[in-house]
Amino acid sequence: MGVLSLREYQQIVRGPTFDPKNCVITEGQAQHLEVMSEYYEKHHQAPLFKHGRRGSLIAQNFVGVIQMGQDAVEILPKIECAQDKQVRHNLTAMLVATLDIDLLEGEVSNMAEQNQGILDILIRLFCRRLWDALRSGMVRRYEHREGNLSVLRGRLDFARQARDNFAKPYLLACRFDEFTEDTTINRILKAALRLLVKVARGSETQRQTAELLFCFQDVEDVSPTVLPWHKVRTDRLTARYAPLLRLARLFLENHPPDVTAGGSEGFALLFDMNVLFEEYIGRMCQRVFTRKGFRIGLQGPSNHLARNETGGLAFQLKPDVVASKDGNTVWIVDTKWKRLDIGKSRDGVLQADMYQMYAYSRRYATVDVVLLYPHHGGLGDQVGVRAEYNLLGVDNPSTKPTAKIRIATVDLRDLTKIPEQLGKLFEQSSIPHAA
Repeated sequence: MGVLSLREYQQIVRGPTFDPKNCVITEGQAQHLEVMSEYYEKHHQAPLFKHGRRGSLIAQNFVGVIQMGQDAVEILPKIECAQDKQVRHNLTAMLVATLDIDLLEGEVSNMAEQNQGILDILIRLFCRRLWDALRSGMVRRYEHREGNLSVLRGRLDFARQARDNFAKPYLLACRFDEFTEDTTINRILKAALRLLVKVARGSETQRQTAELLFCFQDVEDVSPTVLPWHKVRTDRLTARYAPLLRLARLFLENHPPDVTAGGSEGFALLFDMNVLFEEYIGRMCQRVFTRKGFRIGLQGPSNHLARNETGGLAFQLKPDVVASKDGNTVWIVDTKWKRLDIGKSRDGVLQADMYQMYAYSRRYATVDVVLLYPHHGGLGDQVGVRAEYNLLGVDNPSTKPTAKIRIATVDLRDLTKIPEQLGKLFEQSSIPHAA
């Protein structure tokens, strides 16, 4: 049982045996990954791997874990930390932030120090939070039930009695409410535990999931494919289960089905770093700037660039982060999970991205638009704003600049410094806000 850990854009080669140290997988495992990659390209418009020289596979922007029987491939984000355990720590912290899970910094650090894979870290986090919730009592509610009983309970369903029990007078079609722990919330949590007890790799993680599963022995088993998510409701008494349900849904819905035919049992839990980086920066902007009086919108408010000939709206605009105050847009951030390259013109910033930022500035009437990238060592020590481009007037190119696009980076090696970096980013704005 081995785990091959690699970073984004790192290469895996084929060989006779599975060799994690040298990034070697067998031909059968390579075929498994290729089928998984095709599945993601079809359903997410992006592959897990691209083909390299001599049949090698090159990891792309999806991070997480792919299990193939007894072996697994773990893909970590290309964050320039010295050790993999620090990268896992940061990846876990980013996921926790996007899921709105309250977690002490020491908890993540302790799990990462044990050098567990990202999957086991998330499973142990789920188990720890579930134990905490169960100490206050398992969720019990009055649930509507229907059944044929030998004695009357609740109300008699006359229509069903006549239809189903006409030849069975000893049975009564009853409708009643039962105070039970066999609730929708518990069924979802049990389904997650059923899955996790199979895929957990560490012995301690397996023990914790098995013990928790025993606590749900009176809860009905429901297939993950038919779980009634639409019926999930949390209130004041069950609010402690809300983050657990988000984690459960992450496990149950975020991985694809076993798409290999006739192969060994497989499991995958993967995250698109483009999406995760965007959501993480958005959440951190909310934490930093809401208390400063800004209203922070994520993925909107959406707007449109134009109208078609019939008057319908066309070309939707949806910035990643929009900060507004007193009803006016103050600044916009759009994240790009790409590596800037000082060896290229304008650090490799795409012209299409600049056009998009220009459209944001004009349509949202804001003077400050930021393209935000992850920082890396090849860019030197300059974290934050790297370049500013003043936008020229539309009617007369010689008029005074009225707005700007800034190219900036954020260093993800130490996430505790992210609030400070974001705060400084908008303290550096030199153009006064439009009235």
